[in-house]
Amino acid sequence: MHKNIKILVGYHKPAYLLKNEDNIFIPIHLGSKLSGTQNKDGVISSKDQKWLAYNTIRDDTGDNISERNHEYCELTGLYWAWKNYDKIDNPDIFGFMHYRRQFILSSNYQRKHTADFRHLVRRDYPGDKYECEIGLDLIKSLALNNKVFVCSNELDISPGEYHRSQPFIQKEAYDRAIDILKINYPEISHLLDKYLNGSVHYWSNMFIAERKVFFDLCEWLFPKLDLVYKNIDITNWTISEKRFIGYLAENLFGVYWESLKISGVTVESLPVSFLDNTDIKVNVQRGKANEIPIVLSSNKQYIKYAAVTIQSIVENSNPQNAYRIVILENGVDESSKRKINDIISTRSNFELDFINIRPYTAPFTELFSSGKAFHYSPDIFNRYFIPEILKEYDKAIYLDCDIVVTSDIAELYNTQLSNFSIGAVKDIERRRWLKLDDRKEYIRNFDSQLGIKDSYQYFNSGVLVINIKDWIQNERFQQIIKLTKATKSNSTNWYGDQDILNGIFYGKVKFIDYSWNVMWVVANRISDWTTQLDADSVAIYKKSLDAAKIIHYCDGEKPWNFPELPLSSIWWRYARKTPFYEEFLFNLIKTSTAKSSDIQKSSPIKFKKISNDHDLFKARIKVLKFKIARVFRRGLKRIHYNDKIRILSSEIAEYTQSKNGR
Repeated sequence: MHKNIKILVGYHKPAYLLKNEDNIFIPIHLGSKLSGTQNKDGVISSKDQKWLAYNTIRDDTGDNISERNHEYCELTGLYWAWKNYDKIDNPDIFGFMHYRRQFILSSNYQRKHTADFRHLVRRDYPGDKYECEIGLDLIKSLALNNKVFVCSNELDISPGEYHRSQPFIQKEAYDRAIDILKINYPEISHLLDKYLNGSVHYWSNMFIAERKVFFDLCEWLFPKLDLVYKNIDITNWTISEKRFIGYLAENLFGVYWESLKISGVTVESLPVSFLDNTDIKVNVQRGKANEIPIVLSSNKQYIKYAAVTIQSIVENSNPQNAYRIVILENGVDESSKRKINDIISTRSNFELDFINIRPYTAPFTELFSSGKAFHYSPDIFNRYFIPEILKEYDKAIYLDCDIVVTSDIAELYNTQLSNFSIGAVKDIERRRWLKLDDRKEYIRNFDSQLGIKDSYQYFNSGVLVINIKDWIQNERFQQIIKLTKATKSNSTNWYGDQDILNGIFYGKVKFIDYSWNVMWVVANRISDWTTQLDADSVAIYKKSLDAAKIIHYCDGEKPWNFPELPLSSIWWRYARKTPFYEEFLFNLIKTSTAKSSDIQKSSPIKFKKISNDHDLFKARIKVLKFKIARVFRRGLKRIHYNDKIRILSSEIAEYTQSKNGR
């Protein structure tokens, strides 16, 4: 007969929930009495508090010390369990773990992964089979039989030296705490010295033990911690420094476990899985009934460009409409989030959500990073998850971050999709490919492998109106993932998600007017319209350019790096009004300087010395040719021509002055 086992898992914010069919794991909100106050991670939002209230028990009921969580850390949860043991069904075996630290019981997993100096095996995200992988499914069959599981290992530095060296430890207070313990509990003085000066470290205050051991531990531990707490004034300490009691407890845990060994108890050390990313899936909650959801996807590097897109949306919005901007983010820092929020802060008809996309993409990390579309970030695939994240909505707009909107986005949202899965604009750039000899083979491969019978039906995925109901009802996500897997090694898959979406939704697209996705790559790349585009496409593009409602800066060259290119001024008009404007200017100056320097270093420009009037004439003709050629060049080539003009003009001036001086 299996013993009753309960493992308390400490939480202070929403995070990945451990799962077990026998309800062995008990999530507990640590410091629940302090909800809404400042902690080491900031102030918990009301939304997060609701999540904690729904998914965890509280440590501020019955006999508790919840108000001491800033100092005692996870120990407020242990104290609560000790004093309220009946509320967790009086288990025969009790354990404690953290929301991001869990014991590894699987010997196979231990062999495959190397632990760090604290016996931690780091992992990015848990995944669907996490509990089984690390062996937590074996917990229900544990029979300790005079054994305790802990986390420990040996280091070259002693526990006492280690703790005193930490920047968040007040060294004088630490030494005083040790003295207080020795004076008031002389029976542990020898063991305390032995542990502090030894080599074995006990980490994280984690354990799994029989009930009698747990009760004995608490009766032994908490009076000692309380004594230190009452005799050391921490009033003016920082939040990190106030966690002092929790760190001191690691030392006392070590003393206690070592004393158990002396009494004949087997203390077995287990490695611990440390989760770097514990974020949970969060669905966007619909606000107002007529709310227009607009989704962007951004990482830390691209968020400042997303700000320009948002600025353009806000500036051209109708005050009578309600808008919700949802940013699927990966690693965006809090400072950037605040700047984005500043853009909409004065607009009562705008809401903003940042959704961490990693819980959604984590199971597909390898799939999204192994394709042949190497020139794109894996973040391009984030749009796949929009229907799952916004499942409360019927449809949503998706926009790339290299976009400016020059009209009310509500007009685009009002596109009637009916039975179409998606709304999009046909890709003019692909039509250009049809006339380029080196692209025709790729087009044929695209079409044969993706099932696209007519290349003129190919759309650009940077501007989409997504029929969320259709995607969910017809399991479009599953279809998308299947095709992504099938084509991930396909050398002809140049455009990653775009090719996949075109393959899945061929014949299911409501085509939108070209003015809603005017691709600047066409304007930049085409020097001769008649040879690179058919007449109908030329007419379509020029008409959409005149009536542009969205300008899509889709190209390797971007307006923030090349302000002299066509349509760049429109992007800079909106960029100037964002909190990132100075950063844009700084990066532009830095980039331009670096490019010019690289060109001069790699290819020094030299011309024949001008020695007569014939040389002078030829030099002036060259300058004229360079100026004409410069008009049709971009990027480094344009800078190179500028340098040629500058150097040759200087030599012309030098010869002219010399001649006039004779």
